[in-house]
Amino acid sequence: MLILLLTSCFRGFISGQIKYQATEYIVDTPRIVALKASSLEMIGGAPVQFDALLLAPQGTEITDWTISACGLGNETQTWIRDFSCFEDQEAISILGKVDSMPLSLGIPKLPEIKGCENGVRIVENSADTGGDTGLFFEEQYCSHFLPIRFEAKADQVPVYAAGFLKWLPFREEERSKTEYDIPLNILAPSTAKAGETVELSFYFIPKPDSTNMENTSYHWYIDAGELLRTGLTASTDVESPSIDYPLGKVGTSNQLVIPEDYHGTLRIWVVIHQSWNEGLDMNWVQRDIEVQ
Repeated sequence: MLILLLTSCFRGFISGQIKYQATEYIVDTPRIVALKASSLEMIGGAPVQFDALLLAPQGTEITDWTISACGLGNETQTWIRDFSCFEDQEAISILGKVDSMPLSLGIPKLPEIKGCENGVRIVENSADTGGDTGLFFEEQYCSHFLPIRFEAKADQVPVYAAGFLKWLPFREEERSKTEYDIPLNILAPSTAKAGETVELSFYFIPKPDSTNMENTSYHWYIDAGELLRTGLTASTDVESPSIDYPLGKVGTSNQLVIPEDYHGTLRIWVVIHQSWNEGLDMNWVQRDIEVQ
């Protein structure tokens, strides 16, 4: 599921705006650009770790993280596809607060969904069994689809991000894992000169059971300068398993033009995800270049 990222006035950031992603990559105002969780779905009573990437100009003080959700107390299966429920204070459940991310917490116990037993509903379906059409029964986990909101303060100004998650009161099977909770690497020189054009590359090693990693989206962010391949790139370096990379390798590249008058630390970030994955399955890495 595509994550919607928001600023303090809830204007859409990712929400399908490809041009915005490609061109608005300079970190000149605070914004949350990525969210992640240690599980793709939220299970009542289970532990989870959340993290978020808030980018802001150097020297900005980031404080007061709060994570909240709405609709958690419903006893009927509920799907909410917008964020208007956060306007109703009685509908909001605060999950946790922390001075800096990440945040580990326990999901509150969720009421049993009506029509379910131990979190499972028996569903009747029809089937064609080779000339004999009949009925069969299958178990489906009962779940909600509800928004979650991240809030922080950047120099005391609120900054928000929000997304959607599947919430289950109960589940016996192992929880689904995120694809991108893996080491990431930006290759770039540690030092450079003002006005120089710098080659950048990024890669990661997929998990053993990963699929469609070539569909990864890459979002680049920098303190200053110009990215010649824009702030949104696709996989351009997909290597099959080899002796050097037994699981293969997936990556992309870019070029950074450093401003003529820039001096000091220039930060670079790459955020990765697949746009239509369920859950908060994003990850990121930072690399600094000292500009002389």
